[in-house]
Amino acid sequence: MTVNPYMVEINKNIAARIKPFPGVKIAVFETNGAQNYVNWEKMKSYHPMYGKAKFLNSDGCISELDDEFYRVSGGFFRTSEYYESRV
Repeated sequence: MTVNPYMVEINKNIAARIKPFPGVKIAVFETNGAQNYVNWEKMKSYHPMYGKAKFLNSDGCISELDDEFYRVSGGFFRTSEYYESRV
């Protein structure tokens, strides 16, 4: 199932905290939202840390999770003004 960019942070948080598969040096998770959502880049702007956090960017294959990512759990527990306005 494809999720929005905000929900990708849940997947990143889980993958970042479990041991990699044997023989693999990095944690692995899949996200294909950019391939399935026409407005993926706009949807990324709904994340509460958009434009402020390096970990929200990837090279298309790898997301670099820095100390900030772990400190704020990918920003997932922060309030998104966009989603909050939809309640």
